Amino acid sequence: SEVVASPLGWSMAPCASSTASQWYFAHGATTQGGGLVLSLFNPGSTDATVDVSLVTSTAGEVAPPAYQGVDVPAHTLVTENVGDHVAQDPSVATVVSSLSGTVVASELQSFGSPGSGGIALTLGSPSPQTQWSFPQNTDVTGAAVAFHLLNTTSRAASVSVAVGLPKGAAAAPLAVSVPPQSTATLQAQNVTRIPANTPYSLTFVSHGAPIVVARQVTSPSGAPASQPADGD
Repeated sequence: SEVVASPLGWSMAPCASSTASQWYFAHGATTQGGGLVLSLFNPGSTDATVDVSLVTSTAGEVAPPAYQGVDVPAHTLVTENVGDHVAQDPSVATVVSSLSGTVVASELQSFGSPGSGGIALTLGSPSPQTQWSFPQNTDVTGAAVAFHLLNTTSRAASVSVAVGLPKGAAAAPLAVSVPPQSTATLQAQNVTRIPANTPYSLTFVSHGAPIVVARQVTSPSGAPASQPADGD
């Protein structure tokens, strides 16, 4: 794992065990004074070239000319400031596609100021899938938990979301539609069947197109951390 710390806070993410020709990030933001930096690392002995496209809430799908044919030489790290091309956008998904060679991609999100901001380090997903599971989530009072769904295909994705609650409690599944080449967001705290301050799991199953799902958790400074609970 890798840990990043700054006056804004700290974040941890798993390291990649291999390079890949594709990397997907379902969510980022360039608003609220936020910075979104894409890191492209080539640990191999052969040069790589990649294209980077963005799916935004304000401009739709964007392919900045400066992000097409980005050279990532062997044993080299290349960083790109996404905000240079998509400014003041609350939702930015990123897709990295290799033209030659393979790389590892991560994003570093930052926003706010010390004491009222935060950072998030994210390793990209190497491929879309039809199923994504998040085994432990809690909607703490004053906090927010959001799940962002990215569909990069030309087909709509119809997604069912199974909710698991502790000790055998049941909740009806949710339904989310993700149009082609776009994103959708599920705000957990707005779903009445998900109780507050209670651990729950979510499993996303997509019908029609594979997707990428990311979780975003925010909470006020000093808020108590959620606690795991025993359950069935």
